[in-house]
Amino acid sequence: MARTKQTAKKTASGIAPRVRLILGPPASTSGKASKGISRTTAHSSKTTRGASLETTSSLSSLTTVPSSPARDTISSAAPRESLVWTINKYCYLCHDGSRYLFCCDSCPRVVCERCLGLVEVDPTLCDPDVKFKCPGCHELDERDAKSKWSPYYAFTRNEHGVPVQVLKKPVFMTGVCERASKAQVCADSILILHLVCAGMEHRGSLPQLLHTTLKEYHTEDSLTYEEVTFDLGTNTKLAQWIRKAGRLGAKLAARDFRRKIIFVTVHSEVTRGDLFAGKNEGGEDVATAIEDFMHYVFSPPLHELVYASTLFMLTCGHLVAFEESFMAMKQAITRLRPEYTILFTAPDFISAVTKMFTVAYSIQVLVQGHTFHEILLDLLNVSLDLRMHTDLLSLRQSLVTDILGTTAIDAHGAFLCPLDAQDVVPFVHGPNQNVT
Repeated sequence: MARTKQTAKKTASGIAPRVRLILGPPASTSGKASKGISRTTAHSSKTTRGASLETTSSLSSLTTVPSSPARDTISSAAPRESLVWTINKYCYLCHDGSRYLFCCDSCPRVVCERCLGLVEVDPTLCDPDVKFKCPGCHELDERDAKSKWSPYYAFTRNEHGVPVQVLKKPVFMTGVCERASKAQVCADSILILHLVCAGMEHRGSLPQLLHTTLKEYHTEDSLTYEEVTFDLGTNTKLAQWIRKAGRLGAKLAARDFRRKIIFVTVHSEVTRGDLFAGKNEGGEDVATAIEDFMHYVFSPPLHELVYASTLFMLTCGHLVAFEESFMAMKQAITRLRPEYTILFTAPDFISAVTKMFTVAYSIQVLVQGHTFHEILLDLLNVSLDLRMHTDLLSLRQSLVTDILGTTAIDAHGAFLCPLDAQDVVPFVHGPNQNVT
């Protein structure tokens, strides 16, 4: 007879009986938004400009220096404490640390003394009354002035209300941007939360890959990774999870995370689109309706972490293939209010095909500071395995209103009908209204 062997399946779907989770109140689909975490962080004082490791970096001329991000709501004269960004930890030109990192007064970026061409750093450059303008902000200001460009005097101080150059000569840059994009090395504190259904294989998972990619840019204090297994298969297990989720939510809620990325790795039921809840008393898989699943997996206070997060549902496409389960999922999103929710349509979804997408997402969005929905197609363009395997649904929740936008992109990167190339196709969920 032919030789055979068994290999565990990587796909996240199967058949399981539906059970009703009855512990606690039923899930609400019209509740108010969870209280968001403040995104205001005080700008560091200028005395910290030299507080970084001495490192070396070879410079290359890949691109010209791009302009700074838009500053429509930021006044250059505003006090440092009122600014709403976190200072970068690495020079945006060479992506490296240095003995001196000069903090721009108009944007989050920092520039090292090597890229500024400063052989020696005059101690007066670190005085509290000295203002520093990065090359990108200088370029942006010169374009706004619509006049002949002036030399780049990076350091100035006000004397009787008049800006005066601190250095006798203009700064001549020796470093150039080594990354062709928004040119930022974000220092926002990040939470990566991975919720895994009991029985699911999670070695070498996407959240672990994301964590590994970001480690180089963060410290232990600014990058937190939590991986938790849940099992709601029996009333006893459900009660245990409620307590566990409460402790986890309380611990994480005490941290002021600027970015939260949540992964849910779970099987989907092939005949109804339900999501697996865990194992029953006999060790067999059981599934539950979407509204119950989302309500209990994100039990209070864990549900507060979902607000303004990016939620990846790593499950097969049966969740979106059935109208009832898909509508229930959208109602849960409207209630929990993640800013972005990513779903996949492949009936036998394999998360390994999204690894290139995950790495590109970590660099483009979490490091360089791009907005997710603006570069979604760019992320897919470098994720050929993903594009050949599955379509992608991106649901963008307004954090101000009950409007949820859906963007559907097929395996070839094209927008699916009836959706067009518009960024958002809204539907509204409110009292006595249908979700369409």
